Amino acid sequence: MNLSKSVHRLPAPAKIAGPGLNNLPKSPRPRGVIFRGQTPGNATKLIAPHVNTAVLDPGHPAVRAGGRDMKGQYVKWEAPGGAWRVVAGPKAFLGPPETRVEPGFGSGVMWGRWEGRARGTGVSEGGGGSVEGREREEGGEDLGELEGAMGRYVKRRREVVGKGVPMSLQFATAKAKMGGKPFYASTVKKRVRAAVSMVVNQGARVVREGEGEKVVFDLEEVRGMVDVGWVMRDWTYVVFPTMRLYRMPYTELIPDIRAALSYVRKEALKIEESWTRPPKQSPRQTSPGAKKAKPQRRPPPARP
Repeated sequence: MNLSKSVHRLPAPAKIAGPGLNNLPKSPRPRGVIFRGQTPGNATKLIAPHVNTAVLDPGHPAVRAGGRDMKGQYVKWEAPGGAWRVVAGPKAFLGPPETRVEPGFGSGVMWGRWEGRARGTGVSEGGGGSVEGREREEGGEDLGELEGAMGRYVKRRREVVGKGVPMSLQFATAKAKMGGKPFYASTVKKRVRAAVSMVVNQGARVVREGEGEKVVFDLEEVRGMVDVGWVMRDWTYVVFPTMRLYRMPYTELIPDIRAALSYVRKEALKIEESWTRPPKQSPRQTSPGAKKAKPQRRPPPARP
């Protein structure tokens, strides 16, 4: 019996291009990209904005401005050729978590509602420093008042995440576009996370070398972006992959990752600025306390 015909052969994933990727240089960052525990809810609203679901922070300015469909409050980017795309939006649009793995909304140790952050630290700083303020659990327990082992865990977790680059990264995989095999989806997730980590931690970029291309690392770029970063900390990124991404070499994926992160950050900062910008007044609009002057009537002429 010929077993070779009965065994389903999986297409081999794209190999890492270049021996240098197996021995990455040490990053200037004290901590690298942190993916685990950074999404405090489910990303249903970002995957399908028209779905009417509950959100984590109804009082967030993005929720008030975007309404049910999040109009104008999220960013979309698509790779050339349509191999994959990404949608990013504020974490306030996330739905309630299905399970809890940490105090608060899954990753509540580093996330708080807009009202608490505005009261504690002022307006959002976008991709800047870590978020402080009152992060409260759904049941009403203040995370800052936890005692014992849980309190020490929360404190340590905040210190670790505060030194690193926390990134809320989710994937929306479809069987029709991913071959119907879980192995394909898991491989794509690992490759995207690896490419993001190389860009943020080691400044990975692609340069031409002879007739081909290779990945190089720019540590000076990383040192210049330690305080700025590539990632919006208060936003969730949802990647929509296809099988083309599964077979894409790193020499093609890394430039796409750089372009996607740069574009999302630029557009997201514009959206965040609109949250604190005073509303525009029309030229005819007067001050709230001013009253419209009534036209004076001329007295009738006196009779002779």
